[in-house]
Amino acid sequence: MAEENALPKRKRLRLQNYDYSTPGAYFLTICTYNRKCTLSHVVGAIRESPLHGRSVISQLFGYIKMNVSKKIHNEYGFVNIWQRGYHDHIIRDDSDYEKIAQYISENPIKWQFDCFYTEEQ
Repeated sequence: MAEENALPKRKRLRLQNYDYSTPGAYFLTICTYNRKCTLSHVVGAIRESPLHGRSVISQLFGYIKMNVSKKIHNEYGFVNIWQRGYHDHIIRDDSDYEKIAQYISENPIKWQFDCFYTEEQ
């Protein structure tokens, strides 16, 4: 009976045995709920930050999500704004950084061809 009621196992969001408190470069993304174009349009950005540690990053994204959600809820009444959590990728070298910079630069252009894109956005 306990197995019938067991929750599905979620994919781990963080790299096992990696010390997120060490200085390093990270690529972080958050998505809107059901990947809808709730925030008007898709943009890309690269920003360097002195933030270190997973808990600081989690708190920062929590703060951003909370404040954007409040503003949207007050103005438009949307219920769900964000997908759960965020995705992080540890940037390991210059080549990895260049690939991510290219992805950020090209991704908004490719949005209309994405499987999640709809005309009503």
